[in-house]
Amino acid sequence: MLRGQAVSFPSIAELYVFQMATQTGPSHTVIGIILTGDVSRTQQEEIVWAMGAAVRPELESDQSLDFMFLRGSMRDQVKAVCALIFRRP
Repeated sequence: MLRGQAVSFPSIAELYVFQMATQTGPSHTVIGIILTGDVSRTQQEEIVWAMGAAVRPELESDQSLDFMFLRGSMRDQVKAVCALIFRRP
């Protein structure tokens, strides 16, 4: 589902899955997206919408999934310790 959708967006280089805690609530599952280069805000919104639509049928009614574009030190930290689930060949 996510991998298949990621293939359709050439600007997606890698996807990672991880848990992210917040100060105000429980941790939640996040899909970290690393892009191949600069992508417009409109294209980023299209990516998130399509990825969300692809995974929605697999989620239980009480489950959620967030998406985050990874850049800078956050990208480096995620790449070092989180699970890679897609890499463009």
